[in-house]
Amino acid sequence: MRKWLIKQMEKFGLNSSNLKTDVELNGRLLEPGESQIFTFPGGLGDSGEWRVKKWFFKKGDSIKPGDIIGVLENKTQIFEFESFVGGKFNYLKNVGQKVEIGTVLFEIKGRSLFNYLHKIYPKSCRPTIAIISTVLATIL
Repeated sequence: MRKWLIKQMEKFGLNSSNLKTDVELNGRLLEPGESQIFTFPGGLGDSGEWRVKKWFFKKGDSIKPGDIIGVLENKTQIFEFESFVGGKFNYLKNVGQKVEIGTVLFEIKGRSLFNYLHKIYPKSCRPTIAIISTVLATIL
């Protein structure tokens, strides 16, 4: 609901930064060749057996900082986790698999700006994206 409201506000040119999480405001896209692994946090490990309940993305999907990536659960709790970086998603644990403290859950790999924008914007925007990413590549 919050993300829908943010999109509606931005459609009308309203400032939605007070509704965005820190990650959505300050997250970053990983550079090509850069990767980030995400492990199961230690603070949750002592409260029973945890399993992967659901992934909200498929392998190879582009994710943005602030996206809710998946859900872990045990008999009494549910834990959703959000990405603080953007890139190409690759999960390493399947739905239903048991996870322990320090287990690598998923990895996010950097991709070129063109590939990232190409995946998240509609086809009608893609010629403009190609021009923008070419200009940015020559400037940077």
